[in-house]
Amino acid sequence: MRKRTTIVPLLALLSLVLPAPATAQPGGTVVSGQARFQILSPTLVRSEFAGDRRFEDQGTYNVVNRTFPRTAYTSRVQDGWLTITTSAMTLRYRVGSGPFRADNLEIRTAGTTASPWRRVVCATGQLCEAEDQQREGLLVAADHPGHTGAGFVAGFSYTNNGITATVRASSAGRHRLVVKYANGRGGDGKHENRTLGLAVDGQAPRQITLPATADWGAWQQVSTDVDLSAGEHRVSLTRGAADSGNVNVDSLALLTGDQSYPGVRAVDDCRFGTSCEAENGLVTGAAKIAVEHAGFAGTGFVAELVGGTRLSQRVTSVPAAGTYPVVLRYANGVGGDGKHEAGRC
Repeated sequence: MRKRTTIVPLLALLSLVLPAPATAQPGGTVVSGQARFQILSPTLVRSEFAGDRRFEDQGTYNVVNRTFPRTAYTSRVQDGWLTITTSAMTLRYRVGSGPFRADNLEIRTAGTTASPWRRVVCATGQLCEAEDQQREGLLVAADHPGHTGAGFVAGFSYTNNGITATVRASSAGRHRLVVKYANGRGGDGKHENRTLGLAVDGQAPRQITLPATADWGAWQQVSTDVDLSAGEHRVSLTRGAADSGNVNVDSLALLTGDQSYPGVRAVDDCRFGTSCEAENGLVTGAAKIAVEHAGFAGTGFVAELVGGTRLSQRVTSVPAAGTYPVVLRYANGVGGDGKHEAGRC
């Protein structure tokens, strides 16, 4: 897919009201090569990356209405960074650095620096959790057992619903792209083989078949051969006009030869000086990603850090060797053992 569009909500909530018109307003737009930023309010910026520089001006899945009141802002380029500042936040993008990711785009507000633009790169033999990938019109669910990670991508109910993953082939040649999925009885009442389109690097998709599974908790794998050069590639699973969709996808993996389906999840690096969401790190043991307590940032938090569990995150762009403080945001209420006391890690 050639576009990557992200909405950065900080303090405001948007209501989905169908406007007229829904086209982008030129007054609050900043373009930097293949990247475009639309300042919708002091706390809301629409960011879009288009490799062909053909930006989307019509209403989108995330932003139906772009007829916001004019927002005051400044923009400048200095030392290779584009900086956009409103009364409530500062956004920085490294000019000419390509699609948005943690090390080239950041946002600062209320004393906190964050990089909400994730770009997980899955090397050969690593697990690509579907919920970590770029999604078009799909939600993450966790209401069926047997999935890994925080959940799975549910539905593929409408045309153009899809996910796009970035994979890195360790060598040139034939690979297997394996998808872990479930295909129970759909909302249309049917329990049958379903199809999706598989595309590599924006080429014409090929149709793949996902056979029916016993139920929505019976996860299976389907494999497709792909020929790749060494390096990074974009792999998309999309429901096209000729596809039946109505499946759930838990994960995918790029494998060679007789490699078995992996259990080690690919994670995004955390840039020095930014907040690192725990749920984006590598979690092992009995720990799990949860959402049942209010007040967390990001998409959830890591729970059940009991004996033998581990949470790790690789930090990049450290300015120099030395000792640095690590600040941990946590909650410690009454545990499942009935105790309410200080914890150690």
